[in-house]
Amino acid sequence: MLALLTVAALAQPCTVTVYSYQTPGRLPAKAHTWAVFSRGGESVCISWMPAGNTRLLTHPQPGVNWTHAATLAYARQLGARVKRWGPYRARSALFDAARQQAARLAGGQVLYAELDALRRGGSNCVHAAASPAGPLPRPLLYGFAAGQAVARHFRPFLE
Repeated sequence: MLALLTVAALAQPCTVTVYSYQTPGRLPAKAHTWAVFSRGGESVCISWMPAGNTRLLTHPQPGVNWTHAATLAYARQLGARVKRWGPYRARSALFDAARQQAARLAGGQVLYAELDALRRGGSNCVHAAASPAGPLPRPLLYGFAAGQAVARHFRPFLE
């Protein structure tokens, strides 16, 4: 019976939606990118933030994966503008990879690193959200430019 449910779940359409927020001053510290992956009744949000929401440039630090609702609430609190790309219909493999990435983040296997291109052992929000499709080649993006780059990065996985 479990195998039949798994096959049925795989037959469900998968979608990915990418979001970014940035404040009017366009400061990197007040910008964020995240993605929501859905299949059937299940969704996975990758919204990687530093624990305590204090961003350190000097070294990787513990991180926490926020929910979509918490991320939107924080964007409102900052007075930030939010942009969305999608939802796009995607291959089921992208959802499975997102679920694995969310588990790695929750398990403490990945630290938060604001400038992750320069710091081994960590990932910033942009690279954490993009990682289900593989490494994102452009390391120093933030805000809306980052959201657009992540959405483009998912193109090979779209149907």
